[in-house]
Amino acid sequence: MLDSIQQYNDLYVFELQDPTQVIEWIQDRSVCVAGYDTKKRNEILQLSLPPKLCAGVRQGLCPERDFRVEHGGFSNRPVHQLKHVSGTRGFHLLCDVSDGRLLLIETIFSAVLWRTDTIELVSTIHSPEETWPQIATSCSLSPRLLHGSQLNNVKIHDVETQKLLFTLGTSGKPLSGLHLTDSDTFVLCSARDGCLWLGDWRQRPALAGSSEVPASMGRASRWVMAPGPGPDLSLSPTARLSSAGSLVLTDLRDFNKPLSCAEMKLSSHSPNPEHLCVARAPCSQGCLSVSGFDGTVHVYESSAWTVASGEVQPLFVHRGHAVRDCDDEPSAMVTKHVWHPNRPHTILSAATDGSFHIWNWVQPSSHS
Repeated sequence: MLDSIQQYNDLYVFELQDPTQVIEWIQDRSVCVAGYDTKKRNEILQLSLPPKLCAGVRQGLCPERDFRVEHGGFSNRPVHQLKHVSGTRGFHLLCDVSDGRLLLIETIFSAVLWRTDTIELVSTIHSPEETWPQIATSCSLSPRLLHGSQLNNVKIHDVETQKLLFTLGTSGKPLSGLHLTDSDTFVLCSARDGCLWLGDWRQRPALAGSSEVPASMGRASRWVMAPGPGPDLSLSPTARLSSAGSLVLTDLRDFNKPLSCAEMKLSSHSPNPEHLCVARAPCSQGCLSVSGFDGTVHVYESSAWTVASGEVQPLFVHRGHAVRDCDDEPSAMVTKHVWHPNRPHTILSAATDGSFHIWNWVQPSSHS
């Protein structure tokens, strides 16, 4: 890693006690992470970003003491998803655990309650799914929770009252992702074939149409999606990624055909499709990132892609999680990565060995 430090404007390295599959932003200065071990209690931590990073001062490689635990708590079950709900009292977290229950967790920290920094369970929304559901939230005056593991059990709840607002009853296709584009409309992604559905819970039928993956993309065991950042759909196509390394971008305003398609250069398919992750850059139009195939994160510039782009080369590859102290150590796999909401070219990534990185790469002159 030290040999390649010149490739970075900033590189912050931290070791979590346990690996995480979730990295969820709390505004733009702290994140929540949580363990997913099936054999013990798992920590839920809110970590503040290094102050020097927030100040925008270039520091290069920085030690782990620059991170600080702001709040913490425990879950008796593995945490596979976690969502912050903005606009509510204190900090509220929606936590999905592997036995199919949705847990509403609140960080007890407000203008009145300065006495504790503990994350505590305040209520539970039960979900009957046999497998853990996908979850998404809206940032509206009345926050909504969208959740479900299959097309036939997708539901929308009001977060504060827990009132059930909508249930989608249709086929039993398993889902790998869902997203609320606003408080009323949503996008769903099929885990099996990558099909997208666009819906509006106020309409009947709720699903307005579907977008299939082109047959030329080949077969894959799993597909995941990443919604475009921001409310302007014209600037934020939805990205789909397969376990075989296929990428499809779709403009939700022109839902029936893909905007562009590409193939990653891979030596093999993802060994653990549950770790597949694709993310869109909120501050860099056209940039997207991919992980879940090994210990690397690949960054791509997609602005020039077409429906027949073929194999594409990454703009940058972060290999920090793949570095091993000795040859007999098992290779780490990246479990999750997210972009900084306001800082261009800055990504947070975590891996199976507990490593947790924040990095900002040096832009090639041709892309500056």
